Amino acid sequence: LRYLQMKLGNPEAKAGAVVVMNPQTGEILAMVSRPGFDPNLFNGGISAKDWKAINDNPNNPMQNRAINAAYPPGSSFKIVTGAAALETGKITPEEKIYDPGQHWLVPKSNAHGAALGWIDFRVALAKSDNVFFYELGNRLGIDLLEEWARKFGLGAQTGINLPGEDEGLVASRAYKKKVYDEDWYLSETMDAAIGQGFQLLTPIQMCSLVSQIANGGHRYRPYLVSKIVTPA
Repeated sequence: LRYLQMKLGNPEAKAGAVVVMNPQTGEILAMVSRPGFDPNLFNGGISAKDWKAINDNPNNPMQNRAINAAYPPGSSFKIVTGAAALETGKITPEEKIYDPGQHWLVPKSNAHGAALGWIDFRVALAKSDNVFFYELGNRLGIDLLEEWARKFGLGAQTGINLPGEDEGLVASRAYKKKVYDEDWYLSETMDAAIGQGFQLLTPIQMCSLVSQIANGGHRYRPYLVSKIVTPA
């Protein structure tokens, strides 16, 4: 939380989570959810005062945010959009797209009004250029973007051996129709392409996604315990 407050420009941050996983095996090396609580309080029975303090905390310290809280992934989701566009031939690594500062079909802009001109995929990903990925979303369409998000295991539990895992949410026509009984619009596809709008991921899902990129496309089920050793 101190890192969020001091280094990432969010001085009011009161909750967060971190997951570290071995991308070659799925072994969870670290998992932290804040705020937390002292489990020793439950040893022998928790007092009414301590129980009330935990329950009255608006930031819900008993929630494991690493697996049970879904957030808009934002620009991290551009990994999915980029992979989908490259693998389906909607773009090549060498093709350049002109970024005038906002998309020409829907007036959606870059952060801080930046305009990067002619850029290829590598520059767009490194600079996290919104306009470039809006166009990839336009070329893919929401159905193909949804398909590739699910190929990475998004919108479903990772299967980690802990209770209470959230499935997150993959943006789709079907979801919007079911919940809001409304048609899908291009602007929503563009939002989805940069991890906004309806897209929701848990930290463990995001960790799994990045691990799949790191290990060449293999999706492992995350696990906490590698082995149990019987005392001699």
